[in-house]
Amino acid sequence: MRYFKSEYAIRRFIQRELLSNNRTTKESYKDESSVWIQSKYTYYLKNSQKGYNSVDEIIEELKRNNLLFEVQQMSDGLGYKFDFVGYILLYSQLQILLSGDEILNNDILRFKLLTINQTCDFLQLSRPTVYKLLKENLIPHIEIFGQKRVQLNDILKYILENRTKSKVTK
Repeated sequence: MRYFKSEYAIRRFIQRELLSNNRTTKESYKDESSVWIQSKYTYYLKNSQKGYNSVDEIIEELKRNNLLFEVQQMSDGLGYKFDFVGYILLYSQLQILLSGDEILNNDILRFKLLTINQTCDFLQLSRPTVYKLLKENLIPHIEIFGQKRVQLNDILKYILENRTKSKVTK
């Protein structure tokens, strides 16, 4: 996690750390009298295919994907007033998403924890079969207050590994 005191600090961080400098492009437009009137930039995050028109658009995308949060705290006193404190960026998750050719949209769902029933539905397997996969550590899981949870990303890895194994055996 990274903490920022202002939106300006986030903008500087994005420009310095997250943008792909070799892919950012600038287009200039002329009016009818051939005078340069406007320049338009297209920004790309590292290892991302999606272009953004501004850093503000990137910030909004991070907020929509639950990677950037505005932090507020209640002020002292009896009123229900909240004071702005800063921003928190889930930087490690963002790095994972930007480390490959994955698109930022919908990738946050990969970190979701599923119940055993949801895992059964997703894999279209019975409960005993899923429990057997968990017991044999073929699919990693965690236990929270005695309840088993499986990360969607681990299920996707299991499917990919088994798909490649079945291709090899043919």
